Amino acid sequence: MELQRQTETGRAFKQRVSDTLRTMSTAATKARELRNMQLQLAMDWSLVWGKLDNVILPVGVRSTWYMVIHAILSTNVRLHRIRL
Repeated sequence: MELQRQTETGRAFKQRVSDTLRTMSTAATKARELRNMQLQLAMDWSLVWGKLDNVILPVGVRSTWYMVIHAILSTNVRLHRIRL
């Protein structure tokens, strides 16, 4: 990484350093599978996501289906477990 350029402001230099560090950290880690995908290995997730992508849905409905598919709805058991 090169030092701050004379024509570069301090803020632009900090942003460039931050971007470089973020790029380095994300390149070193591989993408994790979602928790529900790890728990349900028998599920064909490409089929599930393909069916959801083939349908034109409003944003609210699509986000609701995302929560249903990944079992992140706030059930009473889950709310009790996280003490809410």
